[in-house]
Amino acid sequence: MTTTEFSNEFDILYESIASNGAPPIDDYEKSVLLTQAQEILVKDSYSYKFNVAKEAVDATEKRRRDLSELYMQGISSNPITDPDQSISTNAVFFDIEDNVLFILNERIKVSSDQTCYDQGYIPVVPVTHDDYNYLISNPFKKPSESLAWRLEHSKLSTNRVVEIVHASTVNPQEYYYRYIKKPKPIIVSGLTGTSVDGISAQTECELSEGFHREILHIAVELALETTGNPRFGTKLQYNSSKTIN
Repeated sequence: MTTTEFSNEFDILYESIASNGAPPIDDYEKSVLLTQAQEILVKDSYSYKFNVAKEAVDATEKRRRDLSELYMQGISSNPITDPDQSISTNAVFFDIEDNVLFILNERIKVSSDQTCYDQGYIPVVPVTHDDYNYLISNPFKKPSESLAWRLEHSKLSTNRVVEIVHASTVNPQEYYYRYIKKPKPIIVSGLTGTSVDGISAQTECELSEGFHREILHIAVELALETTGNPRFGTKLQYNSSKTIN
């Protein structure tokens, strides 16, 4: 579905439900609503907790294809040491892309005095700060030469980063990660004097065609709910946090 088709079908669906009672929606508002709907759909599709089938992102062929257009590969080759920010003396930061939404798989390349680990790759697993506080006190569960931990961090200077906690016997050199990127906004026509996520040019939807009408329905529901009139709020009966397959 092109952005023009998104716009036209949005108008048809919105007007057929709201009749003459709801306020008109301009192209900027449609773009915002479609973009919000797209983000809801991607986040709910990623998490098995919020879709009806309770399927993780790679659980079935359909789900693997649903978000395949958003799969990206990242490599960061500049480990950053910052004692003022690090949670541990055995931790380094790596830059990641600004458009990272969810990290799916990750590993680091390390150097070591031990030949069996030098220039090898070890997996990285995400841990929460609560997990870190618990695990780091257990000598049998600390990071080893064969496993590193990732902790979330916001930014160093202007760069998004992740913090990698590693064993003292290895030195991280490169961080490899596969991720789901944040999709570009859906902008139905060029915007003047305003933008959505910093973009004002007409922008097509990056997701597969199988998602387009789900996005459309969520966007119309959002539009109906924002009217403030309760008689429009439940017309579609579409619970975006629980009905994504």
